Amino acid sequence: MGAISRVVPAHFTAMLVRTLFFQISGATRSPTKNRFRCQRRVKISSDRSCGCSRDMFLPAIVYLNDVAQRTALFWDGIRRRSNQYREHLAETASIPNMRIAVLARVVAVVIGGSVASAAQDRPSDPFGNHTIELLNDESSFVAIWESLRHKIHLEKTYFYECVQSKSDPCPLIPALVQKLDEIRQYRAKALLGHLNLSINLMIKPAPGDWVGPLEAITMRKGDCKSYSLAKYAAAQELGISADYVRLVIVHNRVRREDHMVVAVYQDGEWFILDNLTNVLVRDREETDYEPLAVLDYAGARRYISAFWMQ
Repeated sequence: MGAISRVVPAHFTAMLVRTLFFQISGATRSPTKNRFRCQRRVKISSDRSCGCSRDMFLPAIVYLNDVAQRTALFWDGIRRRSNQYREHLAETASIPNMRIAVLARVVAVVIGGSVASAAQDRPSDPFGNHTIELLNDESSFVAIWESLRHKIHLEKTYFYECVQSKSDPCPLIPALVQKLDEIRQYRAKALLGHLNLSINLMIKPAPGDWVGPLEAITMRKGDCKSYSLAKYAAAQELGISADYVRLVIVHNRVRREDHMVVAVYQDGEWFILDNLTNVLVRDREETDYEPLAVLDYAGARRYISAFWMQ
């Protein structure tokens, strides 16, 4: 903007030089005679008028006139280039905005699609029955599960610290890492089968309490809760999505006792990892189990079909 505004003084400079030409030379064009008449401009000490000749100032006037014209042309060129640059900016400024708008739409579609896909890909709970959220006043399972989730998080942090440590403060962790690497060599149902078998062999049946998965493996003994929590954490460590892993509390009709198993979603089906058997069984094939409640990262839920007592 500053360069464009200077073109006006340039025109005034040309006009000023032309004005100086006539004022310095003192010449006026006579309508009757084709000559210049010198006017008296300066009076010297001898009171003799100075005769001003046009030829005397002609070189300087020509030079100043040339400078004024060149200056006017220079600033006129600057003005044209400035206008062209502004037009270029106006044209190109819309391109990044269009790209940003397109990118924003693409990201919105991708993110929206990912969120929707994640919500749609999350399968319903196993055993084909509907579940509802389990409230605090309905069962102590809610508080117990919250405490266990916190413990699982702490043990996971401890596990990775031991893996990354160069010293040997955790003697059992290297063996566990090696076992997980062995299981990781398998895929799909074969991986689930080896996971179920490996944990069943690691832990010996014994009366137990609610403990973390790492503690259960370290103690090497426990009940169905210890087996299930260890499999629940190990399945996610092996790369299975948390949306595809559930802890399920069931009632064993044959033994007439409550029991806990792990359900893993694979190839559109729920497979049950059970410490009572080394064989993988689909949820629909477990006719002796009546599902009571399900636990996962989303919280605790109970089955509507089950008779629930606090």
